[in-house]
Amino acid sequence: MEIAETFKRYGFEKVLDLAYQDPEKYLPYIMHFVDSISEDRFSSQRALVRKAIEEKDHPYHIYVRHLFHDLDPEIAKKLVTNIMIYAGIFGSKTRNEMKETYGRKRWPWVIGMSEDYDLEEMDDMITQGEEVGIFIYLIEEPLTEEVLDMLKEHTHSTFVFFTDGDHLDSNRMSKIMKLRNIMITLTKEKEETMALLKKKCVYFGLSSKTIDEDWFEDKMNEGYYYLWYKTKSPDEFALLKTYRQKRPLLMVDESKDMYILENPHGSVLENIKNDRK
Repeated sequence: MEIAETFKRYGFEKVLDLAYQDPEKYLPYIMHFVDSISEDRFSSQRALVRKAIEEKDHPYHIYVRHLFHDLDPEIAKKLVTNIMIYAGIFGSKTRNEMKETYGRKRWPWVIGMSEDYDLEEMDDMITQGEEVGIFIYLIEEPLTEEVLDMLKEHTHSTFVFFTDGDHLDSNRMSKIMKLRNIMITLTKEKEETMALLKKKCVYFGLSSKTIDEDWFEDKMNEGYYYLWYKTKSPDEFALLKTYRQKRPLLMVDESKDMYILENPHGSVLENIKNDRK
């Protein structure tokens, strides 16, 4: 990592520490700092986050407070740093350079792993992905201790696990708490699993196949931090957008919100060059 990037990350982490000491005073400083290192990237996204932090009547102002009060502070700081700084600011710089080098209009910023990868190949795909500016990984079952141990080598990336929760025992939870860069997306609603995740103050959400306003309200009240969905039509996406504008719950639309490189094997770079998206 370049020395300049190290100092930027360190400065951001110090601002987060201050925000936890005095949220009312220092929360706005988070976006002030991000603005200063963004090099004019993500202007619309930064504006939305700034409004959520600073405007008390903004629907997501409650969500920001929810993150600061209910999520484990070290997990929160790690995820915010990895997503905003590595996947966002630093990663976008690399991705833009790659787009220019290889003459592509788009460059994936997420890798999806829904197939069976052995540990060595998964580790290799993540290492290659990070080299081309990709710092978010979607991983389906199994959520094994061996996989979690391997992820210790990838502290700057964020890993979104999709799991039914059956294997979330104390050993795995202990490793997740130490890693801090894990998001747990439940594929089934289980009371005991939810109780464990809430007790440990882990960042967790629910993968859903339906969108309904009352249902969203229920999930928000139950303590989920986000809902993961894949819209199937423009009308469905428009409906999801209306919910986003008034419900303080993060709603991720896999089909519209991200460019995912699905199940790469061999050379990640060659997979991207051959991708038709």
